Amino acid sequence: MSIFNRVLCVGILALLVTQAQAGRSGGPASETGTIGAGQSFWFDVHLDEGRAVIRASSTGSVELAVYDGDGNLFEARGPNRRRSAVFMVNRAGYFRVQVRNDATVTSQVTISTN
Repeated sequence: MSIFNRVLCVGILALLVTQAQAGRSGGPASETGTIGAGQSFWFDVHLDEGRAVIRASSTGSVELAVYDGDGNLFEARGPNRRRSAVFMVNRAGYFRVQVRNDATVTSQVTISTN
């Protein structure tokens, strides 16, 4: 195998390892709970550098917002019952996540991260 091919293989492997480590520190996670009508739930999650995905699925209308350590907002997209925030993490650290139940009744919400 030529030196060029070895360097190319190492570069590809390094890229794959970096992408695999993106998202929540410690790997993917999911949690389910209930949020009262018009109430919000806040939590912090540590994310590694790379592409991050945070999802909220609910039995009612839900809003999802993610804030980085500098206060920048990453809004979620998607149908009212299934919101996803997809963004690039440039600096590993804690991110604050807000899940708001916009429904008029208590809703069950599942939150997941990559």
